[in-house]
Amino acid sequence: VAFNACVVNRVNKNGDVVDAQAALAMHEYFTNKPINIEHDRKKVIGVILVAGFSEFGTDKLLTKDQVKDSKDPFNITLGGVLWRVVNDDITDLVEEASDPTSEFYKKISASWELGFSDYKIAILEKGEKNIAEAEYVSDEKEVEEIMTSLKGLGGTGELENGKCAYRQIVGDIIPLGIGLTETPAADVEGILTENYKKEENPKENLALDIS
Repeated sequence: VAFNACVVNRVNKNGDVVDAQAALAMHEYFTNKPINIEHDRKKVIGVILVAGFSEFGTDKLLTKDQVKDSKDPFNITLGGVLWRVVNDDITDLVEEASDPTSEFYKKISASWELGFSDYKIAILEKGEKNIAEAEYVSDEKEVEEIMTSLKGLGGTGELENGKCAYRQIVGDIIPLGIGLTETPAADVEGILTENYKKEENPKENLALDIS
């Protein structure tokens, strides 16, 4: 499977965002982390193996050098495997969701799970999502007043002046995994799949390295 995990420099529906610097620092730590169903960590069905970047809107692959100073939105893109032996119903459904001829096409997407140590408050005009246009709150008293409005802390995200407050994640950021979901928080859509079928004579190709 391959999918976009989040959109960098663009706030998601939960009111959270990371910038390019944070994305570069933490994206590779997605590797070897679990893929679960609807953020239920007791329902792990696969593992992430590779991480990279792609262009928002086109999915064209991007290098670290191309994104390191970017203020524009771009994706953290991940690849991995789902274990059919764990849940063949879900893997069948994911394959259906990647088939343009299926009624389930793009019905399943990926949603990140992060642990983090700190955040700063970004203020944007209502309807604006790209943090290139953000103003940041530094006054401690003002931060305390706005905190209760943040979606991540139970608020609506909206302020009395008509603007919106978002949580830009900073500090130590640790990717915890990915949840496959019908309702991703980020502006991501769909999963690509490739099905590796069993060999007719698998023993002929079996090698075990015990060195």
